[in-house]
Amino acid sequence: MHYNVIEVALLILLEKCQLVIFIIIFARMRDKLYHNLLLFSLFGVAMWFFGNLYEAIVIAPNMLNNTIEKMHAWQAYFVVTNPAFFYALSPLATIALLIVYVKTSKQKTELKRLLRFASIFQIIAYALSIYIITQINLKLFFANLNDNPDQLHTKAVLWNILNIIRIILVEISLIFTFKAYIQTQKNKG
Repeated sequence: MHYNVIEVALLILLEKCQLVIFIIIFARMRDKLYHNLLLFSLFGVAMWFFGNLYEAIVIAPNMLNNTIEKMHAWQAYFVVTNPAFFYALSPLATIALLIVYVKTSKQKTELKRLLRFASIFQIIAYALSIYIITQINLKLFFANLNDNPDQLHTKAVLWNILNIIRIILVEISLIFTFKAYIQTQKNKG
């Protein structure tokens, strides 16, 4: 893809404007924006948790029997959409959670503690997800399955195990995020 000088300049200007807008929003965060970011984070973490829980109960066990056949069927079925689209909000929810944590006053010790633990578990879950996506999902769900058919079952087992760990991490983050949200609602009234 080739860009001309004007397109490059506009892209750089747009990038700088986005950064300036983000800094202004971050620096002047009002209570309403703070609560909305926390609520968005709670929604995104819950969505991620229940999506992974659904996969662990409905999809993943099916991959353990006749793995290559199941993965061929999966690839044939998902040609228009992709389940990964469902998880597009989770990185944004993690960023929102981190912003809320950073913007929470040190004087609000209990709230800060809840947000710190929520953020830590969310970051660990996200790091694990990056490993799962790059080392397992791309090979198990999207690659040519005939290239390494003997590794598919091992990858399916590993995916199931790591997904359970990820669910637990996201669940812990969700609990802390929910407790933080409840505390902010108590403090509002």
